[in-house]
Parts: sequence; C-alpha cells; structure tokens
Amino acid sequence: MNKEHSTTDDSISQHTSAKINDIEPDQRNLTPRQPSATKQESTSHLSSDVSDKNKKGFKIRWLLLYGALMLLVVLIMGGIFLLLNAPPSTSDNDYRAVVIQEGESLTEIAHKLKDSNIVRSALLVRIIARISREERLVQSGTFHVPVNLNSRGVLAYITDSNQILARITIPEGYTIRKIGILLEDLGISTQEEFQQAATNPDILQDYEIPAESAEGYLYPDTYLFPHSYDAHKIVEQMIDRFYTVLDKLYPSYRTLTNQALYDKIIVASIVEREYVDPEEAALISSVFHNRLQIGMALQSCATIVYVLTEEFHLPHPQQLFYHDLEKPSAYNTYLHNTLPPTPIASPGKIALQAAFMPVESDYIYFVLKGSDSTRHHFSRTIEEHSQATIFYLRRE
Repeated sequence: MNKEHSTTDDSISQHTSAKINDIEPDQRNLTPRQPSATKQESTSHLSSDVSDKNKKGFKIRWLLLYGALMLLVVLIMGGIFLLLNAPPSTSDNDYRAVVIQEGESLTEIAHKLKDSNIVRSALLVRIIARISREERLVQSGTFHVPVNLNSRGVLAYITDSNQILARITIPEGYTIRKIGILLEDLGISTQEEFQQAATNPDILQDYEIPAESAEGYLYPDTYLFPHSYDAHKIVEQMIDRFYTVLDKLYPSYRTLTNQALYDKIIVASIVEREYVDPEEAALISSVFHNRLQIGMALQSCATIVYVLTEEFHLPHPQQLFYHDLEKPSAYNTYLHNTLPPTPIASPGKIALQAAFMPVESDYIYFVLKGSDSTRHHFSRTIEEHSQATIFYLRRE
C-alpha cells in the first residue's frame, strides 16, 4: 500500500515536471504587466484637462479681481469727482464776485474761480470746459456767481451772458474823447482802448467810413455794457445803433455816396452843438445849408469850441472872444468857408433829422437871444443880424 502511493506521487511529479519543462525559458521569468497605450493616452488627456481647468480658473479669478479693482477705482474717482464738483455752499442767497478780463486764458480763469472760492478745483473746471468745448465761450466782465452752483453750473453761468451790466448814457454832442472818459469812469473800458477802437482801420473799412475815426457815427444813447468790455464791440454797437436810427429817419441815405453821407453827418454834428431848442434845429440847419450853397463861411461858434477843447486841450470856455476866432485850425469855420474835415461831435436824432431834412428858408444868420435864452433870432441880411446882435447884447 505504501508502495502504491509512492508510485502515484512519482507519476504526478513527472507529469508536473514535464509541463513545466514545456514552458519557454522567457516565459518563466514573470514581470509586472505594463499599461497599454490606450490607457496612457487616456491618463495624459485627463492630466491636460485638469491643467486647462486650473488655468481657466486662474483667469476667471484674475478677471474678477481686476474687475473688482477697476470698480473700486471708478468708485473712488466718482467720489472724488462728486466732492470736487460740489458747490462750496448750499446757500441760495450767497454770491461771489469775479472779474474776468478780456484775453485771459482758461487756466487763469479757473484759478481765479478757485481763489474766489466759487469752485473747489481749478483742474476740474478746465477738464469740464475742454470736454464740453466751452473753453472759448467764457465771456469777459464782472460776474456775481451764486455759490450753490457746482463746477459745471459755474462754467455755464460765465458762458451765458450773466455779467453785471453797467448802464451808461452817452449825451448828445459828446466827442470820442469825452465818451472814452465816461466809459473809463464807469469801469467799462479805458479811454485809450476806446480811442484806439474808434480809430481802428478795420472797423472804419467795415462800415465804409471815409475818415480816420468814427467821430460822428457813435450814436448817443443809453447802453448796457459789461465791465471791462471789449472797446471794439462798444464802438461797433454804437455805430450799429447810429445806422438803425438813421435808417428810420432817412432810409434814402443808402443812395448817397460815402462822402455825401459823411458831409451830412458833419453838418448834423455842428447843428447838434448849436441848437438849444429842438424846434429850431431844422432852421439852424437851413442856415448852414444856405451858406454852403453860396460859398460862405459857416462861422459856427461850436467849431471854435471844438478847436479850443479838442485840439488845444483847453477847458470848455464860458464865452468866446475875438482872438479865439483866429485860432489856426482846419476846424475853424471863421477862417475857412468849407465844412470841417470831420464831425465835431456825436449828433442825436434831432440833429440828424435837421441835417438830412432841413426846412426851406432864406436865413443866413442867427444869434442867441441872450445868454440865458434857448431861442435864436434869425436874419436874412448882415444889417439885420448886426442890429439884432447889438440889441440882445444891450439886454445883458
């Protein structure tokens, strides 16, 4: 029995040995199995997807951070803008004066507004003006700016003709020199600037004035001008007003030559300085027209006063003497039997009407009926005139 078991075990051993011997030597050494190529590619794609997701996540986080920072900057800048744009006061009755001179730059104006505590930031005013293209629209003059306006409101205020206007009345018979003095006294312009504007060649050419100044074309009237106003604009407005009045009085003036029109304005200026009673203006004008027609000297005392005050710069005389009638001047109508070279004053409506539409008369002379009278005595002959002169002199 033991022998049989032994035989069986040997047989099994031989059979197992034979099976093992049938396996190739390379197959006997077992090694770890390597993943297939498909699995490697799948792993690679998985790793790449994770990397892309990480990058996208980083970009999103960066964009969110950038957006938050930009929003913060915008909020900060907006807050600064609101602070600087805010009015310095909320009072409805508080005003501050600022004078803007002709020719001042936007930078100078902005700093002037800041220094006057009208705005909080000069830089913001400049920025707003440039963005809105209003930097060249700022007007000169004196402004009383409400302090409850923001910077944009202040800029709109000083570009919209809100200057304080000075009321000025130019009397009839004033000369360029006297008008200039009056303008300077009211702070509207300087006498020098006005004189230069009234003799500006471009203005004279634009209005076809055949002279070296606008004397006689500056209509005497009441005007409203800003303080520190451009003298050229003052002259232009006064000339425009002159033509407006003349057009209503005598529309046919357009048919006259420039020189013929100028001669009538010269006569009107003399009538202006001669008449006292408006009812006599047209009659005085007829005397001068009659004298011109016969080549007789006008012998106007008004021209002698012009010589004394405008050429010799003497005070206005209370009365004239014979030696005054001998002053050498082209304006001396006692020495010359022609019109003066230019008007001697600014004629008003009455004098213009009298010069352009004189009444018909044969008078050659006139004399004032006493120093305290407003009426004249008119004469046809020198004899009658001499008698009237003696008569009224004796009454003094």
